[in-house]
Amino acid sequence: MRFILSTVLLVAAIPSLAQESSSPLWGQLEAGPNAVGFRVTETYDRSRPYRPLRNLSGRLREGERGRPIQISIWYPAEKSASQPMTWADYFSLVATEPEFGPVPDDRKRARERVFQIFPPFQNGPDGAFERLRRLRTGAFRDAVPRKGKFPLIVWSLGSAVLFQTSAEYLASHGYVVISAPRIAFAAGLPDTNQDRLDYDSKVRDMEFLISHASALPFVDIQNIGLTGFSAGGRWALLEAMRNSNVKAMVSLDSVFLWDEPNFRTMPFHDPDSVRIPVLHMTRREWVPRENPASWDALRYSDRMSLIFEKPLDHFDFVSAGYASTVTGYRPDQKVDISDAFHAWNRYLLNFFDAHIKGVSQARAFLERRPEQNGVPQEVVTTRNIKALPPPPTDAQLAADIDEAGIDEAISAYRRLWKETGQPPTRENTLNGVAYTRLFTGRADEAISLLELNAEAYPSSSNVYDSLGDAYLQAGNIKRARAMAERALEMLKTEGGLTPERREAIRASAQAKIDRPDPGR
Repeated sequence: MRFILSTVLLVAAIPSLAQESSSPLWGQLEAGPNAVGFRVTETYDRSRPYRPLRNLSGRLREGERGRPIQISIWYPAEKSASQPMTWADYFSLVATEPEFGPVPDDRKRARERVFQIFPPFQNGPDGAFERLRRLRTGAFRDAVPRKGKFPLIVWSLGSAVLFQTSAEYLASHGYVVISAPRIAFAAGLPDTNQDRLDYDSKVRDMEFLISHASALPFVDIQNIGLTGFSAGGRWALLEAMRNSNVKAMVSLDSVFLWDEPNFRTMPFHDPDSVRIPVLHMTRREWVPRENPASWDALRYSDRMSLIFEKPLDHFDFVSAGYASTVTGYRPDQKVDISDAFHAWNRYLLNFFDAHIKGVSQARAFLERRPEQNGVPQEVVTTRNIKALPPPPTDAQLAADIDEAGIDEAISAYRRLWKETGQPPTRENTLNGVAYTRLFTGRADEAISLLELNAEAYPSSSNVYDSLGDAYLQAGNIKRARAMAERALEMLKTEGGLTPERREAIRASAQAKIDRPDPGR
């Protein structure tokens, strides 16, 4: 009865999209109006060596050394007369993830065995895994793409077989989904390692995927969503911190709220730079391991969380978990797994529809209580936090000055200052932009920006010293000295400076005061 209720409520919410899926792996998920195409591209990122130049004997290594990237893409397609893919077609890709071309049988079997030791695929009835391999999916290999451009969902990161149903589901509703398996920083290392090199490699893998997708004629690269499963939540969050084309992020039982020092010390890690809606769906079991301060730090994001209360496995937050139950694994948990599978997939779709496509029905779905969306009341607990009004980013300030001009940018700066009651940027930001003007011979523009900065931060010795530099380049020695003297005065009472920084400002200001005036 609960599955019928779920379907009825979803169809009522978005009747124009409802149609029956032919894949048993979809359960009661409602397909969108598009057929689903799937393609695989095997390529290399040769800017990043994956294998060392030399072996332990000092001999040069032969063959390809670039980082292998197996790219899986699901996309809205025209209807196809061919047969749909099977689950085995996805599973076969596991063998060639880190090594393209023919793979020796022993390595292939070893990689497949790794997959089969995941908890959802243990202790099944006889023949269950072979029956799963034969099941048809909702995708057609290399089908003709639909005309038009569709938003991009970057799945961070994992084997295509793990989440194939969710990717097909999104593609049927008008999204392109792209992913690559998670492989090690270098050949032979663990595929996930909590160090800065591994974090960097995973984010650069995502950048590689986005770059690849930008060349596809059916991708709207200006509208990107991120989905992060497990450790992929951290990599997705780091991408959200750097890419302003990202419009929304979904965490699926990910660890992005767990404490991990190397993650927080990445050079571009900055929670204030995340200004997109974030949906976090996880098990109650993992909540005690999360740091609430990490959630609160995303203060400029609308945050929604769904905590699943029933006992579930980690892999129940990718479609492989539900797929295992279709052929008889974990029969005693089948109802709970099914409830969770349908719930998180529907929230995944509606979250992207609301925040990437702006679909009003999807917004209404997110605003309703879970039980109103057909999710049994005991399944999830929800919480919503609204974003604080965000200040402008450094990139916004620099772009406005570059594109709109100094006068318009300063007017916008003053308006924001008046509205919020505080300067809209950090002192260093405006200072840095001013120096780019100074270094390119535009001293008058630099003076305008630094005068504004001195107004915003009147107690800063560095601001006055910088303003002195601008006047000096403009040829106004008298004003340069006056600003240098003001800087020295500020240094007497200014706190928060290291001894080295204090000495650098003092020396710079004194040099301007001691500079001969050719006009005397």
